[in-house]
Parts: sequence; structure tokens; C-alpha cells
Amino acid sequence: ISQNSFSDCAAGAISIGNHRQGTITVDDEKNPLCNKISIDNNSVYRMGQSYYSTVGIQVFYGSEIDIAHNDIINVANSGISVGWGWNTELVTTTEKIRIRNNKILFHSMMARDSGGIYTLGIQHQCVLEENYIKDNGYTQKGIYHDQGTANYTDSRNVLDLKFASYWTNDYSTK
Repeated sequence: ISQNSFSDCAAGAISIGNHRQGTITVDDEKNPLCNKISIDNNSVYRMGQSYYSTVGIQVFYGSEIDIAHNDIINVANSGISVGWGWNTELVTTTEKIRIRNNKILFHSMMARDSGGIYTLGIQHQCVLEENYIKDNGYTQKGIYHDQGTANYTDSRNVLDLKFASYWTNDYSTK
């Protein structure tokens, strides 16, 4: 998914997978897992105009997904959200997610439980690096690793926020 422009949408721009895929594997022929997907160089502007709970780029469950060099501006909820499920003991198939070199401006304009980049649930071998996040709305969370988030390597991200914070839920680990 490359070099697209999304603007003034009622909901979100890009959604990968669904929230029911958490226990399947890449080799499951009946319920194939979304894998080896690149989401790059897209422009996402004014998302969630009617449905405030939607995000700019959403990945529920997936493997080997690269989210890079996207401009995400003015979204009701999180700019980028990866993962699903609040169960800290569930074994998921979400792995090898790279979120890098994205620019997120004016995020969480209508939502509080969100962040410029939001993660949820156990994931494996994931990287969050060199993202720029500026001007949050109703939340103080620039990067929000919510409940159960584990196995992320975060590096060289810039939070240029009035009330900048890097947030992890009590059940999250790194």
C-alpha cells in the first residue's frame, strides 16, 4: 500500500487484518494471516470525521508488516495502532512489525485512550524507531504501549508535544 492519499474520511484510512485472527498462524490455510505487507509513503489527512474511534493506520494481527514514511495529520484517534486483545497471557501471531520514519501531527483530537502511536497486546520482534509525533489533542500520550504490549524495541523517536509523555500500561513490558 504505497503512495496513496486519503483525506476527509468518516473512519480510518488503512486497516490490516481483523480482531479475530489472534490465535491463527501464517500457515493456516482457512484463515490466512496478513503478512509481508508494506504501508509506505502515504498521506493520511482528517480521519475519523464521523467515527471517532477509528485510527489513521490500523493493524490488528499480522506478520512482517512495515509501516514507514507516512504523513498522518489530524486524526480523531491514534495515528497508528498495532495489535489487539487485552489478555496478557494470549499467544498471538503478531510479529516483526516495523513502525519507522512516520510523521504524525494533530493526533487524538477526539479520543483520550490513544496516542500518536498505540500498541496493544503481546507482539514479537517489533521495532518502533525514528518517528516524529507533534501536537496531541485530548491525550498526553505520544507513544502509548497499552496493556500486554511486549517485545518492542523503541529508539530515536521524537515527541514534540506540549505535554509530552511516553506511556506504558502497568501490564506492559519491553
